[in-house]
Amino acid sequence: MKKHFLWIFGGIFSIVGIGLLIGAIYSFTSTASFLKTAATADGTVISLKYVETVKETCVSTNDGMCVGGSTIGGNYYPIIEFRLPDETVVSFRSKVGSNPAPHLVSDKVRVLYDPANPDNAQLEGFANTWLLPIILGSIGLVCSVVGLVTIFFAVKKRQLKQWLKQNGKHITAEITQISVDESITINGRHPNRIFSQYKNPEDKKTYIFKSDALWDNPLPSKTVDVVVDPADYKRYFVDLG
Repeated sequence: MKKHFLWIFGGIFSIVGIGLLIGAIYSFTSTASFLKTAATADGTVISLKYVETVKETCVSTNDGMCVGGSTIGGNYYPIIEFRLPDETVVSFRSKVGSNPAPHLVSDKVRVLYDPANPDNAQLEGFANTWLLPIILGSIGLVCSVVGLVTIFFAVKKRQLKQWLKQNGKHITAEITQISVDESITINGRHPNRIFSQYKNPEDKKTYIFKSDALWDNPLPSKTVDVVVDPADYKRYFVDLG
């Protein structure tokens, strides 16, 4: 799993993102279909329902472990009552809530409802109508882009590594630093990165190399093997065996 971190990370984000985009499209088409046949009515806020939510939190300790915790909050959802043309009374809970409450008890509101199924009702307004598909679409787009870009770079990285194995030049670089990469965490652990440098006798330039994530403790050594593109030393990979 750790060896294929980029592929797994990119794959998960892509699947989640595409799923959310499909959900956004379904929500958008359902909403558009609802608006085509929806009737309107005057409604009244008869009460407010408080829905409590518990948000799990994670605090990182100095040793990289995660200590769990939670915060408690909640939103107020208006309960609306309206009458049909035949004087039948219908009540429903708004799909959108907030804290403080978006409406007060006895507020007058406009309601959209399905004449064939009056229980399928919602408040009139942009947020109540389009908020869900916008949220799903936005998060889905971000996740899809992150996932696909990650997979793209993973493919390019693999292709470069295969090309360097066949056409690259092996050099011995001096290890200058071994550091913990705290930007990656799996099961509470962070990988190591090996930094090395090499002074090219041909152009007299010093090149800095960084290894891939190393999950095992590196063996004691002062040097490391690096495979470079003879024409461009910035194209390389650190050969950790």
